[in-house]
Amino acid sequence: MSLATPQPRTSRTDAGHLIAALAEQMQVPFEQVDEIYWEQVDRLAADARIHDFLAVLALRNARAILRSGCRLEDSSSS
Repeated sequence: MSLATPQPRTSRTDAGHLIAALAEQMQVPFEQVDEIYWEQVDRLAADARIHDFLAVLALRNARAILRSGCRLEDSSSS
């Protein structure tokens, strides 16, 4: 018997609005924010027992990553 991985409650459409708003706020390309956001959702979902706040936490983490500039520096060196 295999256990299905629980899916976050935020739909791609809802997340798209959140991601677009963050991309505009941080003046970063949508694609970059999208990638960071979904990496955070996956990371958080792996250990989460309650998935109600994954979108909020993933957005907060993505914002922190973008503010720190770590991801911006990584993508500019490619």
